[in-house]
Amino acid sequence: MATSSLPPRSTLSEILSSPSSTTDLHPPYLTHLALQVQHNLEHQHNWTSLTLHTHSPVTPNAPLPRPMISGVPAQKLYIHPDEQIELIKAGINEKDVQPERMWVLPAHLKEKWTLRRLAEVFGAITKVPPSAETADEQLDESLAAEKRKEQNAPEEGSSHDQENANETEGERVEEDQHSQTAQNNTPSQTEAQKQSQIERNLKRILLATVEDDSTVVYYIIHDGLVKPRQN
Repeated sequence: MATSSLPPRSTLSEILSSPSSTTDLHPPYLTHLALQVQHNLEHQHNWTSLTLHTHSPVTPNAPLPRPMISGVPAQKLYIHPDEQIELIKAGINEKDVQPERMWVLPAHLKEKWTLRRLAEVFGAITKVPPSAETADEQLDESLAAEKRKEQNAPEEGSSHDQENANETEGERVEEDQHSQTAQNNTPSQTEAQKQSQIERNLKRILLATVEDDSTVVYYIIHDGLVKPRQN
């Protein structure tokens, strides 16, 4: 009598069913969505140094609105129009430009996104994602802080200290942004050059939209207005 056996489970199924595929910070379906996108980037688009982020690099111990991914694409995905002109003048092929680490925002096609929700995401991230090592250190620190919070009763002034720490971190990020803006607005720059520099420094994410049949479509989103590229 012949016995029937089920086909082996896919690598993605194994990843989604592993105990480490869920966290207490976000609903399981959001974590699974991020893992699905991460798997697609690695095996279909040859991304490297992929990292799953659950905490904001801007505010210590604060979770992101949803799990996000960062990684290095096989080639640079976006080149500013002015940079594109500079490359053409220099005779450099766009494919030869060194790719940079990017943020990826996993989403499902049936979700309805608003400007407010996108603003929350942009507000919780930095322009350049932290490396995998930095993200792991931040996650370990966040988990340790949550564990200490559960074990020890909150002492008087502890919340005030945390608020001060968050304010200090926010002030540092704001000062860095002001410093960058001051450097961009040098007297030798024309208004067009200033605007170009501002646009190049905008935060940028790759929106990964997943369909029910597991198809993933990617869109580049900027935190502001950018003039269109020249084809």
